[in-house]
Amino acid sequence: MKKEEICEIFLQRVGKSLTTNEPLANHCHFQIGGPADFFFVATKEEEMLAVANLARECDLRFRVIGGGYNILFDDRGYRGLIIKNGLRKIQRVDSYRIMVHSGTELAELITFGQDFSLAGLEFLAGIPGTVGGAVYGNAGAFGHDIGECVESVRLLNTSGEIIEIETPHLQFSYRWSSLKNSQDIILSVKLKLKPGEKEALKARISEILKQRRNKLPSPTLPSGGSFFKNPLLPSGRKIAVAPLLEQVGAKGLRVGGAAVSQAHANFIYNLGGATAQDVLKLASSLKERIRRRFGLELEEEVIFLPEDA
Repeated sequence: MKKEEICEIFLQRVGKSLTTNEPLANHCHFQIGGPADFFFVATKEEEMLAVANLARECDLRFRVIGGGYNILFDDRGYRGLIIKNGLRKIQRVDSYRIMVHSGTELAELITFGQDFSLAGLEFLAGIPGTVGGAVYGNAGAFGHDIGECVESVRLLNTSGEIIEIETPHLQFSYRWSSLKNSQDIILSVKLKLKPGEKEALKARISEILKQRRNKLPSPTLPSGGSFFKNPLLPSGRKIAVAPLLEQVGAKGLRVGGAAVSQAHANFIYNLGGATAQDVLKLASSLKERIRRRFGLELEEEVIFLPEDA
């Protein structure tokens, strides 16, 4: 089926057309990535349902993305449909529970918690991205992760049904959830928070943001954030990966337009004109250095999306 025919089907059935040959570098914090065959921004839940179900009906490969902060696109782009999640809404369920649509920015969620004196999310301050992406990868910092606050998740499953999954079935662990083993789409998340005091929350958030500014490189530079997960020792103890990378001389290493930050050894940047292959080759060399020196296998936190995934 030709691109024009596919676009016409989506226009008739969804009410909005697909964009063709959209540069994915425009939707990725790395600023890297070739064109997607098709691209769509879903701003309403019914649009997400309609587009995803129609893509399956048309046997059109697709992936849903959030803010693009933890992803690296292929230089060749994506042979299929990229759906950008624009579902943004927060509403209170009761005194301490809130329902958050998956495309909501974490910064918006943090502000909401502060404004309504709801505690438990402060550790997420300064982490870029969306709620859906954070739950998918169980994002966290300062010894906490978002899975601690999740009560349930509403999903669009591969059969086109909306289901609600409670926390135990999500199997949260360090930077992982069972959602990584499924093709289900996160629509919204129910969070259970605690009572807090507005000024105390504001002070705590300010302190966390200050710590992140002092510890981490500028978030405005094109990167994917922390590139590798902190490795687990055979004993089960987790150790920080950045000091290990420093010990093998990672800072300042460069492949093409990609380089390791001089400020933090677990950040890889696009210095300008970097390709996905530059980033992957640099990451591979870092993994080899760690393997030889410490006998540890590093696992990427940044997700690479091949053109045919």
